[in-house]
Amino acid sequence: MRGAFLALLLSILFCQPSVAFITPQEQLSDPVLEQQAIDLGKRLRCLNCAGQDINSSGDQLAVSMRSLVRERLSNGETPEQIEAYFVQQYGNAVLFAPPYSGMHWAMWLLPMLLIFPGLFKLWVTKKMRGDNTDETRAP
Repeated sequence: MRGAFLALLLSILFCQPSVAFITPQEQLSDPVLEQQAIDLGKRLRCLNCAGQDINSSGDQLAVSMRSLVRERLSNGETPEQIEAYFVQQYGNAVLFAPPYSGMHWAMWLLPMLLIFPGLFKLWVTKKMRGDNTDETRAP
């Protein structure tokens, strides 16, 4: 009982809810720039968190990334330039929707290349067994 309580307590402490962690101090005074920062924050992944964007993470890396996004937007950079900066710094892993590359095609085609020959062999084997059983059944 005590171990279950401790496990519950630890899970509550370490599980972060999926709410926005953007504080009023972080927000930009220009609503257009703030909306661009929010939209960009939804596209950028917190690398220390499992599947969270930087807007919904309370991790220190996400806080730093949010701050940098707002700073660069205030300095006149476009969201695309800021996204390119983060990709240059952290790689495509920082994006929730990374660009497609040749490796993506291989990952989709490789299972098909393995499944279709197996299905063909199964079909041929079943057909051969079916032919043999017809020949052994004499009226």
